[in-house]
Amino acid sequence: IVSLISFIGIYLFIKNNCESSYSISILIYVALLYYTNFSAMRQGIALAIAINSVGYIRKKQLIPAMILILIGGMFHFTALVLLVFLPLSLSKWTSRKVIEAIILSFVGIGFFEIIVGIILHFFPIYARYWNAGMMTKEGTASVGVFAIFVALVCICAIMQLIRSKSELGDEEKRNSYIIALVGSIFCLAINLLGRKYGIFSRMTRFFIPFVMVLISDICGYFMKKNKVCCCFIIAVMMGIYFFVIIKGNSYQIIPYKFFWR
Repeated sequence: IVSLISFIGIYLFIKNNCESSYSISILIYVALLYYTNFSAMRQGIALAIAINSVGYIRKKQLIPAMILILIGGMFHFTALVLLVFLPLSLSKWTSRKVIEAIILSFVGIGFFEIIVGIILHFFPIYARYWNAGMMTKEGTASVGVFAIFVALVCICAIMQLIRSKSELGDEEKRNSYIIALVGSIFCLAINLLGRKYGIFSRMTRFFIPFVMVLISDICGYFMKKNKVCCCFIIAVMMGIYFFVIIKGNSYQIIPYKFFWR
């Protein structure tokens, strides 16, 4: 039952949001998110339910979007982080949203401890989580391979948005593209926080589907112009990523070496 909920939820998300390139989105899912179905099953259910709110967010149907996020939050509270998209949806999804997301990310990272201090002042019950050992990651580099990968994707997407805004399709397609880019920027910011504060790495997982959509849209655009070159770049980038993950044996769950051999 758990497997059905997890995989059907992700299937529906890919089907409804990654039409530019299903195969690329599945590749990114396998590389970045597949392991959560084995290492964090309860969170996997929350993600599979809550992430399908994106379709409603894109259409500005905020009530069903909020309901899905709240249902996901009943399985794992970290799903509630997706509520950040609801106030952003009150106005049009334009390029300005990308700038707002970048500013929010910088502010969130730069003033994170101050913000947490304010929250703990009004809600002292959460101090037990903040003071727990799982909040810290000692001896971890501030930037990892995942962060570099997502940063490159975001830079490429912003350049495409600036140069080829008129070629992104109709308004709904542009909305989807900008939502995916905003989600990917948040994914990068939360991952950087997670490198220092361990518990935030769990929240990153809810934004990885936005990276799936964004890469799908980027590849769908570039494949129209030069399919061979695009496929070659994807193969090189994903090959390097899988090699690093296999060598580090980060998750110690899925036998990646089996696929490599």
